Amino acid sequence: MDSAEILSLLEKPTRDRWAFVYQIRDEAAVADIVAALRASIQPHARSLLCYILNLRAGAEFFEGRSSETKQAVPALIESLADPDADVRDSAIAVSYTHL
Repeated sequence: MDSAEILSLLEKPTRDRWAFVYQIRDEAAVADIVAALRASIQPHARSLLCYILNLRAGAEFFEGRSSETKQAVPALIESLADPDADVRDSAIAVSYTHL
């Protein structure tokens, strides 16, 4: 699943994105999630992408794997300056809890 597919799932009109959130968490590479975060024009999608990175980091931690999610740190730092407060809060949450 590449960044374009991730964005099409999160940015298309739908009543419930949660199934997509877990699909992206399970199927997408961290690099593609980061690329989607940087490319997204919709604040809600950016917030969900930070949330997905938080889920990935948590799973890696509890499975005792080294964190592949650490490659997302530069994009999360960029998200701290996002004009949308929800995006900033989501970036803080992943940074605070897992990285």
